[in-house]
Amino acid sequence: HMASSPETHLFVGVRGLSEEVIGMPRLSTLICLTAATTAHGFIAPAPLRAPSGDVSLRKGVLSMSSVPKDEPRQKTQKTWQELGEALANPFTPPQDKPALLSDLIGMREDIAASVTKVLNRESKPEEELLGPIGKRQLKAQETVRRQLRDDILPSARETLEELRERARSSDSRPDPQEQFRRLQGLVTDRLDELTASGKPPTLPEPQKLARDIAQEVRNVFQSTPEGLEQPPYTVSVANPEFEVREYEAFTVARRDMVGVKPGTNRTFAEGSSFNTLAGFLFGDNDQDMAMAMTTPVFVERGGGEEAMSFVIPKEKEGDVPVPRDKTVRIEEVPAARYAVREFAGFVTDAEVEYQRQQLLKDLEEEGYEVEGGGVTVAQYNPPYTLPTSRKNEVLIRVGEKRVGEK
Repeated sequence: HMASSPETHLFVGVRGLSEEVIGMPRLSTLICLTAATTAHGFIAPAPLRAPSGDVSLRKGVLSMSSVPKDEPRQKTQKTWQELGEALANPFTPPQDKPALLSDLIGMREDIAASVTKVLNRESKPEEELLGPIGKRQLKAQETVRRQLRDDILPSARETLEELRERARSSDSRPDPQEQFRRLQGLVTDRLDELTASGKPPTLPEPQKLARDIAQEVRNVFQSTPEGLEQPPYTVSVANPEFEVREYEAFTVARRDMVGVKPGTNRTFAEGSSFNTLAGFLFGDNDQDMAMAMTTPVFVERGGGEEAMSFVIPKEKEGDVPVPRDKTVRIEEVPAARYAVREFAGFVTDAEVEYQRQQLLKDLEEEGYEVEGGGVTVAQYNPPYTLPTSRKNEVLIRVGEKRVGEK
């Protein structure tokens, strides 16, 4: 039906625009399916909720007329871009997709209006056609591209040259047999730990294991991991660049970052602190108590302090076990107000400084008093989350807005 209608030209134009400019063929397919206000019909993939207007089903083809003008269309709480993202999301339950598609069809006039604005160059494609997830991904791609170009690749070249120089100046070479013996020893020690009780290790319940694996797969693509507790807060101010949060008091396990100095590689110090804190949370304490993992991991920088903190689950705050590792301290973080700026990608020194300067600039323009000279970095995701899906934040403690400021 579409091939014989004038709307075909509109579909071709939108498809080319979305693929070449935005690089989102799935979105273009969605627009081609729902943008026409006078298209004759399409093949119905599943039973759909009938939209307003005249509807008829003929040989598997759903035909519909426009919504009568004297019949106001029911308002929806979501935009068509948000519905489109939900429909395209592979994690949306299949049984919900027919209803989403039906809602999209009911908003075909809005879709056509958005497409027309883009074709008439009244709006940019990314502003008019993308939903919140798409816009976030586009911004994340730009952030990761800048990180790779300005920070990660130059640093990698310097590290590679340093390793080459060390290899040239060193006469020692790793012995493969010695490396194998060490690995064999680690495996044997781990097996001894698992069988120390004389009983075989307890295997997880198959259904729970399957749910956990499915959750971890979803976390590869999600900015905020599922099932992890966060410290409680309320958002008092929100704008596109930053938000102000009122954090309640919460308890953390804290460890100083030993050996971190300006200009040095933080990887070893952060990795060592992370492993020690994770060990405490998973049972390296006087009660052999394993606690649930939480998010985010906080890293305090500047202000005379360099430390990493894990949030203690709320249910354990009244009975926190004592860490066996004396470098781990249990502390209460008092209630406070923080300005927070989110960014995607990698947490490098240069990126943290860039985000800090941007946040300080916004706070100055908005008239907020900055308290202290340090910055806290929050990292939410496991290391296997896609860089463009990662959620990182810089937090700066602030006071009240100055009187008379914007």
